[in-house]
Amino acid sequence: MLVIFTGLSLMVLMASCEDYYDIQEKSMPLIQDNDTLAFENSFGEIEYYEIEKNGGYEATDNRFDEYCDMFYNKLENDSLFFGYFSVNIYTMGVNPKSVYESISIEHFSYYYFKSFNSMDEAKSYSQNGYLYTDIYIRDSLNSKNNDLHPIDDAIITKVWYSLKYGIIRYTTKDGEDFKLIRN
Repeated sequence: MLVIFTGLSLMVLMASCEDYYDIQEKSMPLIQDNDTLAFENSFGEIEYYEIEKNGGYEATDNRFDEYCDMFYNKLENDSLFFGYFSVNIYTMGVNPKSVYESISIEHFSYYYFKSFNSMDEAKSYSQNGYLYTDIYIRDSLNSKNNDLHPIDDAIITKVWYSLKYGIIRYTTKDGEDFKLIRN
């Protein structure tokens, strides 16, 4: 009896979620699951990341919101550091015609960067001969007053994010810039 009741409850929940809020094509990075990305600094040192990408729909407030999670897993000395960066994209809005995306970036799950959405004004930025027109630059939100994770211990202090290409550049606490190598 409990199984029938649970099944009926799930069907009622799904029937009440009539609207699908899809991530706009312009906000979905071209990066695919299992891609390997390389970032190089001015000394020729290269850091590699393997991408883990997943997504789907989540039922909330009588609608289905699409989400996409991308994890930049760092490859180093034949080891894989999971969740070195994580990028979370999810839909928001009051109706399917006014949907926008909220994008949040984390570093090691406790260094946060200010979230932004696809309605914020993007900047243009030129890097390695490519002109990006959809860039959002974010500094780490961690402060020196945070006893648990002070900014002095943060490895990454700034990221450059492209709606189309994901993270294209980041700056370490030592001031080194690592830039995406595009083929």
